[in-house]
Amino acid sequence: MFKNKPVEEDLILRLIESARFAPSAGNGQPCKFLLVTNREINERVDQESARVLGMINRLYAGKERWRKIIVTILSAISASKWDQRPIAAMEKVRMTDGNITFDAPAVIHVLKDKRGISHPDIDAAIASQNIVLTAHSLGLGTCYIGFIASTAPYAPAIKKLLNIKYPHEIVTSLFVGYPKLPDDKPVPQGRGAVEWIR
Repeated sequence: MFKNKPVEEDLILRLIESARFAPSAGNGQPCKFLLVTNREINERVDQESARVLGMINRLYAGKERWRKIIVTILSAISASKWDQRPIAAMEKVRMTDGNITFDAPAVIHVLKDKRGISHPDIDAAIASQNIVLTAHSLGLGTCYIGFIASTAPYAPAIKKLLNIKYPHEIVTSLFVGYPKLPDDKPVPQGRGAVEWIR
């Protein structure tokens, strides 16, 4: 996915600068950006995240009635976090021996301040998209991944490795590097749901 080539520090700082100028509710700017270019730290975070994902995957994969009941309850309580599509992606994590960040030369964890006004998750998402667009304009490739954010609450080692403390928590992670493939190609998209009131 990425070339084995480090991303220059000045380019990473440009990505962060673009994120800092993203709009946020009340200009509260509740985002913090954690940059990790240390491959060993990224691998350890991957392994901790994969460990938690493995437990969740085993919960889903089991045929026992009690497992199905737990999964049904979790899906009802928090449907967006227990949807079966990401669960299927966990199998890919297992197949790559827990290599979640794809050996990317840089990982940017986008954190929110939980005390942020309105919807700090949305502010973090807007900042993240600024990073993606800026990276593309600089010839870099990116990949959003939510597995680390999803598993961090259940893996204290991730918070310790990344020195994440209250009031911050990970919203998403972006992997950044020089893409192995030379050009992006358009991905087929269905028609979006649009309703126009005139």
